[in-house]
Amino acid sequence: MTAPAGATIVDLTGKSVIPGLVMMHEHLYYTTGPGVYGQLGASFSRLYLAGGVTTMRTAGNVNGIMDINLARRIAAGELPGPDIDATAPHVNGPSPFLQMHALKTSEEARRHVAYWNDQGATSVKAYMQISRAALKAAIDEAHRRNMKVTGHLCSVTYARSRRTRHRQPRARILRRHRFRHRQAAGRLSRPGARSADDRRARREAARRSRRS
Repeated sequence: MTAPAGATIVDLTGKSVIPGLVMMHEHLYYTTGPGVYGQLGASFSRLYLAGGVTTMRTAGNVNGIMDINLARRIAAGELPGPDIDATAPHVNGPSPFLQMHALKTSEEARRHVAYWNDQGATSVKAYMQISRAALKAAIDEAHRRNMKVTGHLCSVTYARSRRTRHRQPRARILRRHRFRHRQAAGRLSRPGARSADDRRARREAARRSRRS
């Protein structure tokens, strides 16, 4: 095959070429302390590109306009980086996070989504501590504006009724899961707890005793 006139030819003998990576859950920040996030959008976008990412979605942000401005300037060819589907600041309820909006009502959630879509955000992400009513309002507004919606599962199922046995609180479920995991691994979670093998041996001894 003959290269067209003016084409740049790169000798990649012995190397591998892959299609550009499309990443669906990325951020342009990192944690610097409890509830505080450092914003490194300019360098992170270059690093994503260097790692082979050509399209990415910032699945929630704690900065606001930076992700949106980066997406615009990269699309205009002013900055290097992957094509960015810029997500609005997290749809989040009252929380200890210092860089997140506290959306308490359905109307606040709807205004939040509308404002950031007007600024240029193309996606919405639900995070935590959000009420079902506020979450529904945010999703309805996002869909009305043809925005993509994603979210943590705990933003939908975080709160469970303590009165319903088959819907136990998430924290209790996690404690039980960790205890059983430690038991299975031979690491007991409290003094005096018996291992699974010990319990089986005691049951078998009891059965033999009853037969005799």
